[in-house]
Amino acid sequence: MILTVTMNAALDVSYGVEHLSHGEPVRVRDVSMRGGGKGVNVAFVLTALGTDVVATGFAGGHRGALIRAAVAGAGVGDAFFPIATESRQTVVVTADDGALAEYDEPGAPVSGMEWAGFLAAYRQLLAGSSAVVCAGSLPPGVPDTAYATLISVAHDEGLTVALDSSGEALRAGLGAKPDLLKVNRAEYESLAGGEPRAEAGVIELAERIGGTVVVTMGAEGAVAAGDGWRYRVRLPQRPGNPVGAGDAFTAALVCDDLAGADPAERLAFAAALAASAVGMPCAGMVDLDVARALVDRVEVEAL
Repeated sequence: MILTVTMNAALDVSYGVEHLSHGEPVRVRDVSMRGGGKGVNVAFVLTALGTDVVATGFAGGHRGALIRAAVAGAGVGDAFFPIATESRQTVVVTADDGALAEYDEPGAPVSGMEWAGFLAAYRQLLAGSSAVVCAGSLPPGVPDTAYATLISVAHDEGLTVALDSSGEALRAGLGAKPDLLKVNRAEYESLAGGEPRAEAGVIELAERIGGTVVVTMGAEGAVAAGDGWRYRVRLPQRPGNPVGAGDAFTAALVCDDLAGADPAERLAFAAALAASAVGMPCAGMVDLDVARALVDRVEVEAL
């Protein structure tokens, strides 16, 4: 069983519109709503891949109840820790011409007692887990070292940990040496101060943590490095909403069915799965048939 951690879970609302407009009313044609946040999206995709998953993090108020209901309804184990404040909401607006607008609310404040309570619950959840995915931002009140703490605790139990975050939470988390670091271009550049296309920096970062580093670059594919291997990945292009494609990539990297696959095979499927997610209406959704059809079109080049 894989445990996903979403400290800053959200209620994701997606709007489909004909066009984006500034200063004029926009008629919304399609509306969808589901639980979200990076770790929740990873959990949804892992479940679609047939992996047993439990999702934890913080959830509070009416939105928190909707997040938990969506998680449970998708067949994901619900282990969210309740908080007194209202969980955040995100809104993604996608226009017919491909234009995109995303609005992310700040997280719900978490008290010191709630953080301590979550940490105790997290330790108990590790007993039945095979791996942990820590993904997303941190809400107010949670220390910047939160992911570093969670990674260290999981390592003490002999578990592998994947990290996908940003800012100070990412920087602190690196100190605990996650087994897999998956970041996008902007997150990598803020961390390493250079372009991921300069592969030497990605390789150096992988050596620094003693694990695997994957940097996704949207339409440009990905650069990945691990123990004795380095690859550039080029993926097929698909129109649609790219929000959540990186989370699909992460899910494929950690899913149980690919545990014995070589890195190139795993990366090819991850890229195909991410491409399939671009065509879906909401983050956390993939099309496995499309992914299987696309996987042979993914180019994985050794560096």
